[in-house]
Amino acid sequence: TADLEGTTTVADRELDTSMEFSVPHVFKLGLAQGLADERLLLALDLRYALFRDANEALVGRTEGSEASRTELDWKDSLGLYLGGEVRVVPDRFFLRAGYSLATSATPEETAMPVMPPPGLQHGAHLGAGVALGSLSLDLGGYYLAGGADAEPDAGIPGRYRMDGILASLSATYRFGARPGTATEPAEVPGG
Repeated sequence: TADLEGTTTVADRELDTSMEFSVPHVFKLGLAQGLADERLLLALDLRYALFRDANEALVGRTEGSEASRTELDWKDSLGLYLGGEVRVVPDRFFLRAGYSLATSATPEETAMPVMPPPGLQHGAHLGAGVALGSLSLDLGGYYLAGGADAEPDAGIPGRYRMDGILASLSATYRFGARPGTATEPAEVPGG
């Protein structure tokens, strides 16, 4: 659970504001298979996220006023993730691609503009990596889209849709021997 804190400005007054937001527990099951002398890796993951228990409502507290409560009534989410990695240069340069499909945690009844929409969420993923000795650099990104027609109980009926782009860059340094490299056993005197 993350404690969110900040200020709300109303008529040139800054008021302390806070809210809690919980990330769901997630169960994952995955399979991977190497092919073509381990130059190709294919992976399949199933993910079940317990959104229903994570946040029943968002409760915001602003100094000098009553707490505001936004009902979410989220449902659990099921996702399927497919991916592949090609080792263009073994142990040096990698290309990755994937596709994901997940059900939204947002039900039609509580759809709102500032939350993920109801319906299915599709993702297209691309990435590349390079290994430079003990240092690995990875660049990745994905495009996420989804939505559905909804008639929320306390909102405006219509098409609720989301499109998003995310990019990330990571660097990993490994101390000691690199994974996958064999070391010679030490000689034992008399053995």
